[in-house]
Amino acid sequence: MATSDNVRLRQPPARASYRLFGQFGRSAEYNVITQYYDFGGSVQLTDLGGTYWIDNSTPPTNVTDATVQSEVLRALGQLGHVDGNTVYEVFLPPSSYASYGSSNSCGGPNLQFCAYHSNFVASGNDIKYASMPYPSCGGCRWPGWTDAQNFEHFACHETREAVTDPDGNGWWDRQGYEADDKCAWSPSPFVAGGYGYQYEWSNLNVGCVQTR
Repeated sequence: MATSDNVRLRQPPARASYRLFGQFGRSAEYNVITQYYDFGGSVQLTDLGGTYWIDNSTPPTNVTDATVQSEVLRALGQLGHVDGNTVYEVFLPPSSYASYGSSNSCGGPNLQFCAYHSNFVASGNDIKYASMPYPSCGGCRWPGWTDAQNFEHFACHETREAVTDPDGNGWWDRQGYEADDKCAWSPSPFVAGGYGYQYEWSNLNVGCVQTR
């Protein structure tokens, strides 16, 4: 359960959000999940810096999960390789919303989520990815935060969950909550080093913590 880097696709968030990944994988906020492990060992601190690729074509208003997967595959064609330890994150512009089945993000007719992560298999590779819609509605924004910080909040959430539960069969509790779900909005999200974060569930502390 390790991830080496993240690739930002389509319209990237503010540069501050991109810089988040340059330090996130070795931060105290990421270090909380090093207590989780599988048969391959514990989650390790790692470089999440990666690369981002900008797709300047006009995306659809309704970005379905199939569209996100297609965009990941398109980017992989540009990059020329697939890394099973990478989380490929697709950031959407404010003119689009994400849909997963009948559920939508900000801008859609049935707001049920702010972002999500998942996986699919292509050419024998297990590809981990996340859909990162623009946080354009009150249900996905924290008061007083910039757009970049709100993006960072969900990037923090989905990246850690893509590591602790990459294929939907990793860490989650009896209610079906993943580690970041348990602390998604309570306690209140916080800013550290200028970046927006949320608390993370810690089995060691039996509660939500900022850092380890």
